[in-house]
Amino acid sequence: MRGDAENHVSRVGSLICLLTVDGETFEVHADGHGFEYRWVSGPLDGTHGFGSQPNHPTHATLQDHVSAVRDFLCVAREDFDV
Repeated sequence: MRGDAENHVSRVGSLICLLTVDGETFEVHADGHGFEYRWVSGPLDGTHGFGSQPNHPTHATLQDHVSAVRDFLCVAREDFDV
């Protein structure tokens, strides 16, 4: 994940919530096709995150967002040693 431009997230789409999972805070943005997650409390001053395109983005639940963030954190914590 280190250095990949696709993992750097800008503020795209409308902010739908601020989500804290396992002590880490993310802005969740809807972009019309899916979601962008900006890691606000992350080691790179909020410039890192990820995107997802679920099959039915209009039906995404809070648990869907929490699961997506936890999956990301499993890898990101190893990469950034946080």
